[in-house]
Amino acid sequence: MKKIWMLLAILSTGWEVAYGQCTTCPSAGACNGGNGAATNGQNINSGNTYFYSGSGTFSSGVNLNGGTLRICGTLTLSSINFNSGILVIESGGSLTINGSGTLFLNGSTSIYNRGQLTINRSITMQNSNNRIINCTSSANLTMNGGSHTLEINSSSSNFINYGNADIHTLFIQSSASGGAVCLGTSSTLNLTNLNNNESNGVDAPSGRACVRYTGNAALNSNLSNTSNVVVCRATGATRSGGASFGGAAVTTGCSSCLVALPIELVYFKAECNSNDLLLKWATASERNNAFFTLEKSLDGIQWESIATIQGAGNSESLLEYESHYAYQTIEKNVYFRLKQTNTNGTFTYSEIIDQKKCLMEHVGYIVFPNPTDKFVNIKYDNLPNTKYEIVVYNAFQQIVFTSQQALTSIDTETWNKGLYFIRINDTVMKFVVEH
Repeated sequence: MKKIWMLLAILSTGWEVAYGQCTTCPSAGACNGGNGAATNGQNINSGNTYFYSGSGTFSSGVNLNGGTLRICGTLTLSSINFNSGILVIESGGSLTINGSGTLFLNGSTSIYNRGQLTINRSITMQNSNNRIINCTSSANLTMNGGSHTLEINSSSSNFINYGNADIHTLFIQSSASGGAVCLGTSSTLNLTNLNNNESNGVDAPSGRACVRYTGNAALNSNLSNTSNVVVCRATGATRSGGASFGGAAVTTGCSSCLVALPIELVYFKAECNSNDLLLKWATASERNNAFFTLEKSLDGIQWESIATIQGAGNSESLLEYESHYAYQTIEKNVYFRLKQTNTNGTFTYSEIIDQKKCLMEHVGYIVFPNPTDKFVNIKYDNLPNTKYEIVVYNAFQQIVFTSQQALTSIDTETWNKGLYFIRINDTVMKFVVEH
């Protein structure tokens, strides 16, 4: 029976595709097109998309009235009105919001940050359907230039952090929902004060994340029901209120989140090679890290160990790891995750890679990689003793290549970008050429 296995995208950085995780950001966009470049005092109405790729200050700010503003450059806003709409800071972009008084997110407002977002004001997420998302592990949100508060008081509003956030006071009102603050794996949330009035206001569904505070934690409801939330309580920090940290893991006298989290994972990804799948990951720092275990699953529920790799123990340097996984053992759908075990036996998981096929396979041979840009390769289980006819044709059924030999590689560099079909004797398979 024919099996056509096509390459799909592999999760590389940002940890943005996984099972059991926080809400994620939409795909990154480009700073061009739409309604053009935003200007000082711009009204961004519903259906409008403006961008900013320069470096400057808008003294009159902008009014977000249902449209989209995308930042790829460096912009300072003296004011902004969040009536509704979408604000995006792309990777490499930087936005600073100044002004006086509290900023109100007035409903159906989304802030997606992949770069640097600095807000020198307090924010109240009122009304419904507001969200602020630090989209990737490299995203930074700073609200600690003064006594600024991020307040969540709507049951359908959320703050989601996959990167690093530095906020003076986080205030989760009783009108918020459980998990109003959702933390991605290895993310860090640095606070002066924490005020939690909603049961299990903080969640970390996919893996361990750190909340560090240096002032007071006012807990009028239990903070979290999961030990994935690691509370890093600095020396001299206090706790008040009639509730507790709940199921969160608390480290006292904690100098930084690097102490509370056993490793700082930079990435976990997979790469397709000619003979196997290469699983790779890197750590920026390690604390009491005993070893890693690579696990696979066919359904994302039941897991089995496929490899164990020793950790560095303690490190402040970038360390890279890798492990090979043979193609012939890859099933139709396969998922991978990384388990990290400490010297005391405790452990955490990375988010999950949803890895589809790296290649197309038929009994007797495989064709790879797919997509390709320069060469498409053919690997035979055994060198054929019979005559092989190889024909390649494009999506318009035009023949672009033929051979009467069992070739192992075909040059595609001069071919047009698009979908192609390769027929080897009586079997046809697809592949894509990308330049």
